[in-house]
Amino acid sequence: MSTFIKKNSYTILFLVVAWLLAFAYIQLTTDSTTDQYKTITISSGDTLWEIALEHQQEAGYSIPDFIAWVEEQNQITGRDIRPGDQIIIPIENVVNDPQYFASSGE
Repeated sequence: MSTFIKKNSYTILFLVVAWLLAFAYIQLTTDSTTDQYKTITISSGDTLWEIALEHQQEAGYSIPDFIAWVEEQNQITGRDIRPGDQIIIPIENVVNDPQYFASSGE
């Protein structure tokens, strides 16, 4: 067994390093959108403006930018929301996130 390890030590080392690099790459490139968005259910009387007022601080957007983001990501306009609808809203500003630009096609 020890002669096998001595003869193949560089191969074993290469495989271990390759495995560690692959693991690190997967961890760095895994989409973590679950931490950047949340789903809310529209209640009677809700408007995008009111939703923006309530959530825009935690998201880091101005109210108009928050509304524009919600409309674009949910493919709706403010008049399209109805009680019971579920929409996603940002809980973290992802404008500077490279994955945001890759997924939005900008």
